[in-house]
Amino acid sequence: MAGMPEALSFFVARNPERGRQNVSTGILIALSASVLFIVFGVFVLPFALKSQGHVIVTDAQYALLLLPPYLLATLPAQALRGANDYLRWNISRFSLTGGWLLVLVGAAVFSITGTFHVTPGQLAGAFVVEVALMAAPIVLVSYRRLKGPLGPAADLVRPLTRFGVPAMFATFPQWLNLRVDQLVIAGFLPARQLGLYAVAVAWAQVVSPVLNALGSMVLPRLARERDPKHRGAMFAHASRLGILLAVIVVVPTLAVTPFAIQLVFGHAFVGSIPSALLLVIGGGLLGLNYILSEALLGSGWTGGPVRAQFIGLIVTGVTLAALLGSYGILGAAISSVAGYGTTTLWLLFEGKKLNQIHLRSLIIPGGHEFALLRPRRRSANREKMLVEQSIISEQGIGEWGDGSGTDPPATAD
Repeated sequence: MAGMPEALSFFVARNPERGRQNVSTGILIALSASVLFIVFGVFVLPFALKSQGHVIVTDAQYALLLLPPYLLATLPAQALRGANDYLRWNISRFSLTGGWLLVLVGAAVFSITGTFHVTPGQLAGAFVVEVALMAAPIVLVSYRRLKGPLGPAADLVRPLTRFGVPAMFATFPQWLNLRVDQLVIAGFLPARQLGLYAVAVAWAQVVSPVLNALGSMVLPRLARERDPKHRGAMFAHASRLGILLAVIVVVPTLAVTPFAIQLVFGHAFVGSIPSALLLVIGGGLLGLNYILSEALLGSGWTGGPVRAQFIGLIVTGVTLAALLGSYGILGAAISSVAGYGTTTLWLLFEGKKLNQIHLRSLIIPGGHEFALLRPRRRSANREKMLVEQSIISEQGIGEWGDGSGTDPPATAD
């Protein structure tokens, strides 16, 4: 989608009066990019999935038709995030996921009752149709909630592209970091090993919702903040809170993983437990990476996530090549954790560089972070004050220029 989800969140937050124009322009840019990726995918999939047989390859090629309706359903919703309309943004996201769940339940019912056997290709086709059906109401609701003229604007193409393309180059290696292990397993290991690893990956994602919830709010909130000093304070607070939440979520998940895998998926998937334990740790790092990347993008620092994700992808590729043959899916899990961890370290150093603060201010949670986690009632003003004070009281926060509220030198990056 040419980085348009991040670009629309950023620019709608910065200039809500042109929200509709931004969305319309972003959709045209993303549609153009999706055509290129569909053509690319048609030629690449026969090689990428050569071990899976002709039927799967053909089904995967048809599944590329998902891209246009998916971006139509996704981009207007991302603009709602930039407009601070989290309720409708979450409803839009849930409608896509909920519709897919209904498709899966229906397929299971057909299989159990013996009506007919649902193939992977039919499931993929049903997913395309479901997204297309959901796209229409999402577009309608989003345009009604946003402001400004409806049509695209030529003067928005350049800023959206200049922000979106670097964001895409950050998102693409991030996606590869998340999926390259499964792609390689699909190409070189038996289908059973891929099934075991897919279960490990699925279970590891239980740590994502809490961290992703924090990350989703970071980009538009930092984009709206014009004061560089306060923006740096918000960045550091988000980093520390993300680390604290990752620990709180990952540790108990590790404890229940061996029992939960057997309970949820069955005894046949016991072989996925060692990989699942590692990937739970990786899931925590992945969620933290999302928070840090969104914070950098919200600060206008598009080059930082690009560098961090590419370095992490290189580490994942090298370790995967070294470990997969000897250790199978366990080696793939190790490579994922190594890649995610490398990305985390690089993102932290990018945040340190951008905000000119001590690294410990990004890492070590303090009283303000713990206070936000206490289950007691407080006013909205009290919550806001805690966030604002979380690092303004720290030492070593630099300013851009004279601190007059000018933006950081994102374009120089």
